[in-house]
Amino acid sequence: RQQYRGKYEQRTRESVTNALFEVFFQIRQTLHEYSPEQMTEPDTGRMLVAFMRDRQNPVTPQYLLKELQEAEEEQRLLLSEKDRELYEQIIIHSVGKAIKQKIFRAEEWVRQMNRLMQQRETSSGLKLWLKWEPRAARNEQELDTAQLVKLLKTDANLLRDEQIEQMVNHFRSRITWAKRESEEHKETLRHWINQLLDYRQWFRFTLEYEKGEQSRRELTDARFNVLSGGEKAMAMYIPLFAATYSRYSDSREDSPKIISLDEAFAGVDDENMRDMFELLTQLDFDYMMTSQVLWGCYDTVPSLSVYEVYRPKDAGFVTLIRYHWNGFQRRLVDELADSAVEVAATVEGGEG
Repeated sequence: RQQYRGKYEQRTRESVTNALFEVFFQIRQTLHEYSPEQMTEPDTGRMLVAFMRDRQNPVTPQYLLKELQEAEEEQRLLLSEKDRELYEQIIIHSVGKAIKQKIFRAEEWVRQMNRLMQQRETSSGLKLWLKWEPRAARNEQELDTAQLVKLLKTDANLLRDEQIEQMVNHFRSRITWAKRESEEHKETLRHWINQLLDYRQWFRFTLEYEKGEQSRRELTDARFNVLSGGEKAMAMYIPLFAATYSRYSDSREDSPKIISLDEAFAGVDDENMRDMFELLTQLDFDYMMTSQVLWGCYDTVPSLSVYEVYRPKDAGFVTLIRYHWNGFQRRLVDELADSAVEVAATVEGGEG
């Protein structure tokens, strides 16, 4: 009674009774299966509300509330168990298996990139490494990526119950996050579920470098800015080519591996330029490049077609001058054609 004294002491009995009637009629339809009824207590005249569910043993609102809470908890436990079975089936035996295979592929891709990058002998001694770092957990219900990936890689038959429970709790927490984000950003839940199941979001890439006697460390923006122009270009081109090669490695063996660069290798010195073309040759790339100064005629390039665009005095047309590099010498294509004609004439004359 004390909890209602302050709320109702300023109101008349009639107003409180009317308020009770109003609430009773509001909830009557909702709780019709419990047969709510109002009655008057003979001795005191107080209005009572009872639920005549079985018509023999009426129960008070407090008793019904307790009963409903217990039923709700029972249903929650039942749903949690079904929910757990669903998570276990999807995460461990279907979706989880696909994610695990993609993670294995990505780890091999990182190893392949690092092998390619560490083979480069730059003139300044700059060496590069790529790290694929797992992200930390966001809250106590979640696993950090390293733990999660370790469990995903484990044979499902060898997982202990507590490990399965950890994974279920992790994804249950992430799905709760996805629901909240979808409501806040007015986007579909499917979009956010795709985000949380995208294994690429579980990691972050960092580029590390080593130069001279310096120990290996992360190539941050501040450290990148103190590199020379050529070193900056190398730090961008080498990982780019290695990543492109790794993606092309999934294609058919006879498929073209084409890249194109505008103002190619701007700022790279001649010695490192030679190494860049050696890397392109080793990766078996087909490439198209534009540059004001680049010819690409290095001993690391076995064959190359070069077009020089000539436009005299802002003329309304351009002339294309074609060259061919055979790995040793650059020659005009017209000269090659003339040489072929001379050889053919000589052979024909000899036969006559």
